[in-house]
Amino acid sequence: MASKLKITVFDYFDVVSENGDGKIASQCRTCGAIIHGNRNVTSNFITHIKRMHSLKYDEFTKKRIEANELPRSSEVRFPSQQQTSSSPMSKFSQSDPRQKIISEAIAKMIIKDLQSAKIVEKEGFCDLLALLEPHYIMASSKYIQQHLLIQYVSRVQNATRRALRAVESYCITLDILGSQMNGYLGLTCYFITHDWAIKSVLLACSHLTGNHTIEKFLAQYAEGGAHNVSSKIFRLVIGGVAHIECFAHSLELCVKDGLNALPKLFLSLGKAARIINHVRVTLTPEVFEEVFGPMLFSRNETCWNSQLKVVRKFLEASDFLEEIIDKFNLKLSESDKGVLKELIELLEPFEEAIDMMHGDTFVSISLALPCILGLKKHLSKATSNQYCSTIVDSLTQSLDKRLGSLIQDPLYITASILDPRFKLLWSNNTDGHIQTLLQELSKYSTSEPTPADDKLLEEEVVPAKKSKLFSFLKEKPIVQYKGIEEELDAYLREEPLEEGALHYWKRKAAEFPQLSQAAKRILAVPATSAPVEKILCTVGKTFDVKSQLLPNNLQTLIFLKANYDFLFS
Repeated sequence: MASKLKITVFDYFDVVSENGDGKIASQCRTCGAIIHGNRNVTSNFITHIKRMHSLKYDEFTKKRIEANELPRSSEVRFPSQQQTSSSPMSKFSQSDPRQKIISEAIAKMIIKDLQSAKIVEKEGFCDLLALLEPHYIMASSKYIQQHLLIQYVSRVQNATRRALRAVESYCITLDILGSQMNGYLGLTCYFITHDWAIKSVLLACSHLTGNHTIEKFLAQYAEGGAHNVSSKIFRLVIGGVAHIECFAHSLELCVKDGLNALPKLFLSLGKAARIINHVRVTLTPEVFEEVFGPMLFSRNETCWNSQLKVVRKFLEASDFLEEIIDKFNLKLSESDKGVLKELIELLEPFEEAIDMMHGDTFVSISLALPCILGLKKHLSKATSNQYCSTIVDSLTQSLDKRLGSLIQDPLYITASILDPRFKLLWSNNTDGHIQTLLQELSKYSTSEPTPADDKLLEEEVVPAKKSKLFSFLKEKPIVQYKGIEEELDAYLREEPLEEGALHYWKRKAAEFPQLSQAAKRILAVPATSAPVEKILCTVGKTFDVKSQLLPNNLQTLIFLKANYDFLFS
């Protein structure tokens, strides 16, 4: 009978070097640490796994007991026994960096996932942490809520004060989850830094209860003086309320107006939805995702543009799905197909616009006016629709009603002209629009740069150290224009560029100092408040905002989640 192999601590190490006198250096297979000792005296190696890898040490000890290399006595204790013994497992001290790192990682998880801090009191969570790091002392929910999260809030507020002191103006957006009688309101600030990077920070999140109007909230926030917002607000963007309306929100309402104009459409959409739901349970998940794509599992299907993508995939795969549909008498009529096909073609430009608004990159109001004109042009050509002519008429009327005034709005005209992609390509009255722009800029531009601007310009025009090898090359002189009209004339003489507006103005700030300062104000006005809106929508999906079963620190979590990158970057 083969003899049992001896259990040795070197099963957990790799020998790196060995001298003739028995001294060896071994690398721990778990953490990679190099441990020095003697092959015949293994105490250093056993001590290492006992202190640093308690689970490995328990495994090692159990193997030795099973191999009868250690006595089965009460002297051999494992974690569950050590908890009640007179000599429990050593724990990190509160000042240990590892203790702090794990506590902060838990706090970050709570922020990212909008979890209640009481998760640290859950038995399963505690068991998981004990398994991953037995030496960690579980932080209390009180410590996380009243110390770490409050510390993060203070850090964001201090960073925000420093950032806002360095800018001349910024834009404020207001977003509501739920209703004004019972919901959450987020106040977000957008600004462009001295190096032309767009930044956003959630300044406040408030739980609206009772007759708490937005105007009252703004007044209370301004009185608090947390960031002295009132003196620097350039524009206020509010979805569906006074001041500047959120362009993306207004465009969504236009589409809803159009869809509601044709009740028959919802019958066709209902049939398509029943077929898709049947196909979902009939096909395997792999085949279903191959046919319809992954958007069904990741997109919000209640949004019209998400539904439109699903219907498009459905019509494209109709030949593949023909057998399944025919078996259960779920076939769409030719009229239904005609309605859906016309709807997809009709709403494609609207879908493109909304997708741009809700993308990951910042979209300013410079996009709004060309977008409106493009949609109006598209609708004017859609007069031959057999099924959706009613929707065409309703969309046209809604665009005029909700967004038509923006075509004559000086701010939107100015923003579009100062976007190097558009300039005056959209205009049918160039002279009139140039005068509108100059009148708009005269409201808040100065003829001379401020001292802060002088310093900034000096920094921007300082030439980089030139190579001696190319010292013979002539430098391109920087043209000094006498006023903003000359700057504008030179700017408009250039061909429009497919270049991001902020990148362009950063490059041209020294050449067009007054225009660039105006652009820095205007291009910070967002066309949508999508970033914070996504977080508020996540809250709406995770919690019932009308109920009382909400984390008592939800406002703090929303505030920190919205500012996560600003906080930990």
